[in-house]
Amino acid sequence: MPTRRSTLVGLAASMVWLAAPATRAQPARQWRVAFLANNTSPGFEALLANVRKELAQLGYVEGQNISYEFRHAAGQLDRHPELAAELVRSNVDLIVTSGGPASAAASKATSRIPVLFSIVADPVAIKLVASLQRPGGNVTGVTNHDADQAPQQLSLLKEVLPQLARVTMIGEDGLPGADDSGLIPHERDYFAAARALGLQPHLVRLKGPAPDLDGAIAAAAKERADAVILLEVPRAFIDGKRIAELANSQRLPTLFPASIANTDTMLSYSTSALENLARAPAMIDRIFKGTPPGDVPVEVNARRVLVVNARTAQQLGLRIPEAVLKRADRVIQ
Repeated sequence: MPTRRSTLVGLAASMVWLAAPATRAQPARQWRVAFLANNTSPGFEALLANVRKELAQLGYVEGQNISYEFRHAAGQLDRHPELAAELVRSNVDLIVTSGGPASAAASKATSRIPVLFSIVADPVAIKLVASLQRPGGNVTGVTNHDADQAPQQLSLLKEVLPQLARVTMIGEDGLPGADDSGLIPHERDYFAAARALGLQPHLVRLKGPAPDLDGAIAAAAKERADAVILLEVPRAFIDGKRIAELANSQRLPTLFPASIANTDTMLSYSTSALENLARAPAMIDRIFKGTPPGDVPVEVNARRVLVVNARTAQQLGLRIPEAVLKRADRVIQ
C-alpha cells in the first residue's frame, strides 16, 4: 500500500512531467533589429550582411530568433525624423543608425528603445551621449572620432604640397551640432587645424538630395584653393567619385576619407568609418543579454588608413614623396 510520502513524490513527478512539454514548447525570444541610414550602396549592403552573419554566429539566426528591418533616407536628411518615428511605432527591439543625422533622429524619437550609432564623428558634441565611458540613457555605439584627424590630414597635404596655402573643405548642409559660428564639430576642427598651420580654410557645403557638385568645385577654383578635402559627410559616400573626377578636371589635388578610397582621389587618410559597423554585433549581443545601453561604453575606432593614388598624382603632374609612399597602407598605381 503506497505511503503518503510516495504518493506525494509520484504527484510531484507527474507535475514535472506534465510541465516539461509546455516549457519546451515556449517559443524563443524573437528580436527585431532595425537599420536606419542616410543611403544605401553595394558596399554598405555588404557591411550589413556581415553584421547579420556575425550576429548569427552569436546565436541570432534570421528566421529563427531575429528579424531585420531597413530604412534609408535616400540622401534626404530631413526624412530621418519621419523614418525614426516609423521604427519606434513598429516597436522594434533595437535601432542601429549610420551617420549623425540618422543617429540624432533616432535618439530624439525614443528614450525607450536602445539606439546603437555608427559613423558619427563626435557623439558627445552632438549630444547623443553624456560621455564616451558613461553614455547614459538609451544610446551608445561606435565612433570614429579622431581629434588628430584634421591636423594629420592637413599636415599630410602640406608634406605632399609644400606650397599649400589655401584649402577648400567640402561638407554638407543640415548636419547636427552647429555652434554660434554656424560650424559643426568637425568643421571647427578643420578650421582650427588649418589656421594652426598657417593655411587659409574655405568651406563649401553640399545641399539637398541633388547637390551642385560642379558648383562646389567651381567655388574651390574661384577661391584659388591649392587642394580640396572632402569631409566625412553622408553625401561623400554617394558623390565621392564624381567630386574626385571634377576636382581632377580642374587639376585640384584631393584628400578624401579612407572609407571612400576607391575613387580617383589623390590621397585618402583617416579612420575608416565603415569599420565601425563591424563592432556592432558584440554590442547588440551585450544589450540583448541585459546590459542597459547607457552602461555600454562608446567604442572608439582609432586605426587610421592611408591610401595613395599614385596614378592620379601623376596625372596632376605631382610626385608623392617617398616617405609618404612608405607609410601608405595601399598604393594605387
